Amino acid sequence: AGEVGDMLKEGSHLILRRESNNPYDDKAIAILDLDQNKLGYLPQRKNEIISRLMDAGKAIYAVVENKQKNGDYLQIGIKVYMREY
Repeated sequence: AGEVGDMLKEGSHLILRRESNNPYDDKAIAILDLDQNKLGYLPQRKNEIISRLMDAGKAIYAVVENKQKNGDYLQIGIKVYMREY
């Protein structure tokens, strides 16, 4: 994930995709870059409202706010937005 993480910059847009059939969390929301590389998941403790909005058909996306190396992991800070039409 090193090269993917290197390509993520502050302000980069990210795709949020619902995974309602996820065996660990039926409210799971995967985070992907624009090339469809899965970066991880929204934290389970924060995904209930966002998953309900997505299930209701709302267009939700994220933007990279910051990133920092944490041992072998890259921690990415994001802000989540709802696109209004």
